[in-house]
Amino acid sequence: MAVQDPNPPPWHPSMGDGCSGVLDWLPGIGDMKGCCDAHDEAYHLGGGEAEFQKANQDFRDCLAANTRCWLCARIARLISRVRGWGVDRFGRRHFNWLGPGPRED
Repeated sequence: MAVQDPNPPPWHPSMGDGCSGVLDWLPGIGDMKGCCDAHDEAYHLGGGEAEFQKANQDFRDCLAANTRCWLCARIARLISRVRGWGVDRFGRRHFNWLGPGPRED
């Protein structure tokens, strides 16, 4: 999603596209769009290897926290591992390596 830009425009929530290429909602977990949009924002702002790893870990943590019941927690952890593997494996080309990283407010 991210364009290689050393000075990306400020992030706006409308820039997120949810869980690109996969469902935004799954039974037992519910809506994951917020996690996916936060991940898109981190990729948009970019940075170096540390920011790439943090964006992916934050994404996994967000998905794993999306729970409503005991079984849902197990499903959420499984989904976080699968989708986390996907962003680790295939996300590098979508990360803004020229970006400044997260902005301090």
